[in-house]
Amino acid sequence: MGQMERRLSLWMEEQRRRHLPVSTLLIQDQARRLFAQLQQEQGDDAQAETFGASNGWFAHFKSRHNVLLMDEPVVVDAQAAACYPSVLRCILEEGCYSPQQVFNVDETGLSWKRLSEHMLLALEGAARPGPKAPKDHLTLLLGANAAGDFRLKPLLVYPSENPRALRGCSKAGLPVVWRSNRSDWLTPSIFQDWFTGCFCPAVESYCASHGLPHRALLLLDSAPCHPPTWAASPPTCVWSSCPRTRP
Repeated sequence: MGQMERRLSLWMEEQRRRHLPVSTLLIQDQARRLFAQLQQEQGDDAQAETFGASNGWFAHFKSRHNVLLMDEPVVVDAQAAACYPSVLRCILEEGCYSPQQVFNVDETGLSWKRLSEHMLLALEGAARPGPKAPKDHLTLLLGANAAGDFRLKPLLVYPSENPRALRGCSKAGLPVVWRSNRSDWLTPSIFQDWFTGCFCPAVESYCASHGLPHRALLLLDSAPCHPPTWAASPPTCVWSSCPRTRP
């Protein structure tokens, strides 16, 4: 399912690049075709799994990948967005948080083998038959503080825990925090593990080195991988959820 959705996202990007229409029915039909194609590629073990590209699946797919169709109105909670600055200001004042203690993180996908569409090789490859563009994909969690003087170590979520290229390599020495998930999505459990094992120690060390109180405010949007209600541990790190909007 994860591989199918990644391929579907790339197909949608290609449709938009060519200025071709993309609708709900077209996306669902393409999803069924890609799923059947993957079943054939993976052999008999995958034949038992069924997929109908239902409206429920499509709703979750749109939420996970922030899909906005051209014929759909932008869904924005304008009232919540208008109230949030004053709410955040009160939180900052009550907690006496300086810009150095206010952090924000967010996820982004990376097709790390895919050539830029503006490169000559990519344009030539799309114009003539041949091998298709690689679809290798991973997820990154990036973050920093509001002062801009401290960037968190990126969290990388990859489909494999021990890829061949990293045999004999210590993951602790990598410039990223390595985690694995078959669908390469960030999950609530991975996020919780990153928060307690990486975010809190890094922020505590940063605050200690700058003579700041051991507390921080982490701002999150309402992505499915972010717990909607969550008591942070240790209690010196708290979080606030921002209204999620789409451009």
